[in-house]
Amino acid sequence: MKYPSRIRSGDYVDDRIKRQRRRKLVAAAQRSASDANASNTAKLRTCSIESLQLEVGGARSRSYAGSKAHDLAHDDDGRVNFLPANPADKSGGDAVTIHWTLRRPQNIRKAELLLFITGKAKPIWRQTLRWKDDELRPVARDEADRRGPKADRHQGSMSWDGCFDVAPQGWEQPCVSAGFSPYKLKLRVFGRGAAQTLTAEAWTYFDVLIGEVVLDWEQAVAKDTIVEQRNDVTAPVAEVLAREKAICDDLHRNGVDDDHEILLSSNLFTTDLLAEGKNDTLYRSHAGLWGDGPLIPLFARIRLVKASGVLTDAPWALSGARFLWDWRDRSDSKHSAWLDKEKRPTKEFVRDSLDYYKALHAESGDAPRGSDNCHVEHGGKRGPGAKLVFPEQDPVAAGYDTATAAVIPKQFPFHVQRCNQRRWASTSLPRTSGVLAGRTGVQFQPSRMAGDCYRVSVYFVPHGDFPFAADASDLADAVADELQAHTGLFEVWRQVDVALLRKHANVAQPSRSRLERIYAAAGVRLAINAGIVDGPTWQQAFDDTIQDVFGVPGNAGAMEKYRDLLAPAVAAHTVFEAVQTGEHAINYRAVPVAGAPNPDDQTAFYTMAWNGMPVASASNQLMPKIQRRYIDAAYPGAGDAGAFTFLYKHVASVNDEQLAGAAHSPTSTRSRAAVYVAYDANAPGPADEKYGPGQDQLKGFTYVVAHEIGHAMFLAHAAPENGAESSAHLPSDGLEFEDNDVCLMNYHPKATRLCGLCILRLRGWACWGPDDAANAPGLVRLHNQGARNKVSFEITRVDLSLPATPPKTRRLLHGSDVNENLPQRQDHHSTSNDTTLAGNPPLTLLAGTVVNAGLPADPACRALAEPILLRATVNMPAAASVVWRVERLTDHDEVIRASPRALPTLQRRAGTHEATLLTDAIGSFRVLASVDPAGGDAFDPEAPCICFHVVMVGVEVLERGHKFSSKRVRFELDEDGDPTVFTHAGNHLPMRVRTRVRLLGGGADGQLGLDKIHGGWINNLTGEDSEATYHGPDGVMRAKFLHLHRRGDATWELLNPPLSAAAPVVDGSGGATMANWSLARAVLSSAEPKPHLPLLGAAKTLACGVKIWVENADGPAQSWHAQPPQHPDLDVSLFEFNFDVDFSAYLCFWTADVPLLAGVLEEVEWVLRSEVEQHKRKYKLRKGARVEQVGGCVHDGLQAAHSRPIEIQPPAGKSISHPRELDPHAPEGRRWM
Repeated sequence: MKYPSRIRSGDYVDDRIKRQRRRKLVAAAQRSASDANASNTAKLRTCSIESLQLEVGGARSRSYAGSKAHDLAHDDDGRVNFLPANPADKSGGDAVTIHWTLRRPQNIRKAELLLFITGKAKPIWRQTLRWKDDELRPVARDEADRRGPKADRHQGSMSWDGCFDVAPQGWEQPCVSAGFSPYKLKLRVFGRGAAQTLTAEAWTYFDVLIGEVVLDWEQAVAKDTIVEQRNDVTAPVAEVLAREKAICDDLHRNGVDDDHEILLSSNLFTTDLLAEGKNDTLYRSHAGLWGDGPLIPLFARIRLVKASGVLTDAPWALSGARFLWDWRDRSDSKHSAWLDKEKRPTKEFVRDSLDYYKALHAESGDAPRGSDNCHVEHGGKRGPGAKLVFPEQDPVAAGYDTATAAVIPKQFPFHVQRCNQRRWASTSLPRTSGVLAGRTGVQFQPSRMAGDCYRVSVYFVPHGDFPFAADASDLADAVADELQAHTGLFEVWRQVDVALLRKHANVAQPSRSRLERIYAAAGVRLAINAGIVDGPTWQQAFDDTIQDVFGVPGNAGAMEKYRDLLAPAVAAHTVFEAVQTGEHAINYRAVPVAGAPNPDDQTAFYTMAWNGMPVASASNQLMPKIQRRYIDAAYPGAGDAGAFTFLYKHVASVNDEQLAGAAHSPTSTRSRAAVYVAYDANAPGPADEKYGPGQDQLKGFTYVVAHEIGHAMFLAHAAPENGAESSAHLPSDGLEFEDNDVCLMNYHPKATRLCGLCILRLRGWACWGPDDAANAPGLVRLHNQGARNKVSFEITRVDLSLPATPPKTRRLLHGSDVNENLPQRQDHHSTSNDTTLAGNPPLTLLAGTVVNAGLPADPACRALAEPILLRATVNMPAAASVVWRVERLTDHDEVIRASPRALPTLQRRAGTHEATLLTDAIGSFRVLASVDPAGGDAFDPEAPCICFHVVMVGVEVLERGHKFSSKRVRFELDEDGDPTVFTHAGNHLPMRVRTRVRLLGGGADGQLGLDKIHGGWINNLTGEDSEATYHGPDGVMRAKFLHLHRRGDATWELLNPPLSAAAPVVDGSGGATMANWSLARAVLSSAEPKPHLPLLGAAKTLACGVKIWVENADGPAQSWHAQPPQHPDLDVSLFEFNFDVDFSAYLCFWTADVPLLAGVLEEVEWVLRSEVEQHKRKYKLRKGARVEQVGGCVHDGLQAAHSRPIEIQPPAGKSISHPRELDPHAPEGRRWM
């Protein structure tokens, strides 16, 4: 971006007065002698503006008028810039002259100078030009110079210092400033009386420019501006402030543009390694010590440009100027910079962990592009919702105003707020007067995570356009050089103090450089101080410990207490003394006793015991106590913290043990750890079944020291050592032991570097989830295996749209004029990544009920029957794609053999986040949704995913036992005397359908999901041809049974479409709405088992699945009025009638999870035929009445109900019928309703 930015006339929204055309003034004239028309043209009074310009240092701006749009490039020669005077004393500014040229000023009533900024319709300043000041008076013609100004033209001018009488609202100073530049200066004139103003306004532009932005420590005041009050630490705030000032002192030794290490004093040690080695106590302790990070004041000095090009300090001209504070990460790979000789699993682990949401959150605008600083979900400051690196500040609330002349201690003087466009950045305002005038600044607060890097940049934000959306890496290229400044690279380190204390000058010294390299990979700077133990202080600590433990003085006879613990044969002849002198931790000396056969026999040592321990172990127990006393005596200062590491040749002189060491956490404090190592590098190594025999099977001395220091810093043993904590290290499972050298924290001789999880823990990352009370709440677990930390996307939810069986025919519901019998698809969702059935229970569906064939033609019905739609909610890079996977769980072999397909059909919809699922398999399955960052269809089983489980239950027919009997059909008069056809007597019904089925679910026994299966026989009325004949004086009248629809106003209309074989209705209970409808209501009422109960309760368990009889029975009945009750005036009587109906019964199944999705296993077509006639004033049933099965079929497995002729949705048969009534007034052929 060039500076100053392009001026676009359209950016100014002030009112415009269009240029007017000159109009003629016509006056009346006397009639001529020829009576011809004549006119006199009078001269019209006009005025106008010809130009308006600013002159600065001999340069003039360009004048504009009219409505034509125009732009001025940054280097257009028609632009001028100047520096306004200091409003306080009118000094320091450029000399500016405003020039204007007016045409016929005598016709001008008033002229105004107006000043505008972009986006504002009202002027920020106005100045009226006055006649009395000769600002509008015309210039006399110069007769000697015909080329001079005309008498009716006025060329005026005035000096201006860029100041106003009063500061505009929101401005700190009453003068033009760089914050609102560029400006539009306009001159507007108003005609006198009837004078016409031809050009009423002209304007020009000018700039106030910033010429330089320079970063500075401002060492004189910086430390005084650090804010003390904060709620993000548990340590005393005064101590935190002191540590921050120490950091500033360290940084101020170098220039702002140098690279810097921010050393965070981090003497934090475990006091209970067994517990704290496997939780986030280290994370919490580091967070309590440093909170959101150290506060480091950063300042920028701003200088402006005079018209001559000279840079100068002019804070008064900075009103409204905003400065963007941005940061970006280091440009090279962190894991490559950190790690050198670490093992490949460690490098891959660290690389993948750093990559957590790296591309995604940069693309979503929540982090700078390319940054792999610690993510907010692991405790860092990268990603959505992260704490600001430049926290917001309110100087007014802190007590500052424009007149404040000195820094208010522990309060920051600059206004800072979050940048909405770049959510990780902040903007600040400069001070225009008082303390630090001409500066702006922020409290730079990097995260406390070691290894996080920040290259801080500050940019002036010009009024108007600014490339907020530009990447952090190329923002510098988009902004003019003079408007930006950059620091060097800040890198955060934890600093731990280590004191290497040798017991004697003969004790070996570990390699400081190796120790430093080992922990540098973990972002820890070891501040090592080496020395030799002070003899007298050690002697006193030794004596006090012996006195405390054994109750005897710690002198030459101290170990006589051991006599009672010696084996009797040895005790009679030998006493051992413990003394502190020499290069060992404790020296044991054999003291001969009278009659001793061999007073120097050191084998006696191995027979000794103390509290059940060998003496070597007893010495190891004594050492922490002695060391604790020594540390307290030798380092009494409260600030003396660190890992005090004692180095011996051996723990005990009587033991040839070559390797011993410990970080005894119970005797440590949170800020002081006592560590010791006893090691003889020249002694042969012991045989070991894990590492083999010989000296080569021991770690080097330096690595043992590093190992023990690691224990002090919360690192537990790595496998396969005793006390190993597998979750705290990269896994070693499956590795040959000679390859098991991933982590320093085991005993493998070649394991000389920390593993990846140790490295990130020591850097301050939160590594565990909230399962343990000592773990960081609300953060994401850092997995210790595979590539599961390499997360480049977020997937939070999968929604399922489950089908419902549509109606075979769309009809209005009973009692409604608008609502149809259309159900709704059912919604289900999962937000879980739990792949266990116990933690993520399955959804139960029926195999064969969701297919992609035979869908209805009607669009609304087709939409109901379409396959299961899966839709993932993801946040992912634009080039990535959602991928899906289905897996079979553990199922019985019979279930697998019965399944039509090995896996159900799962079809991804390319270019969307969706997929479709069919139930064309039997068993239990896991459906997974994830993302392929490369945009393909690769499914990474280690990547984050959403999981849901589904059981698809299969049903098969085992045997059938249907019975149809015509013997049940009979005739009788009902209680009203009306003839009626009955087909049942009590529980004896003419139609009985009975089928035994087998249900196959998921799991090892085939019974998973069966507790949600329901079933029953649904009967459909497919046709009816029932008619009655009445005789009367007027002849024969016929009434026919019609199916009607009851409207919302309680009137009736014919069912549309009418009942036919192609449009059946449910033969069930009526009055249903879609809200209360269920398939159980559609089942015949004589069902066994009851359809609202799961079938499993009445089923017989098999080795795989269950079996059950599903049966039902029906007995239709119909009566006709002997005489129409509503027409007593009609002398008619019933002569004969028939009751002929067609049915189809369907054996259906559904699940409690999807209760309106049905599958059909068997179909039975049956009919009832009967006729009743009057005989000798009585009625009788004609011969030939029958109930019989006329067709049907059995399916190999469930069929989707939408693909069969069945109707399962209301309205039901009884809800749409209506008594037959004669209507003698209806036209012929319509004498029925």
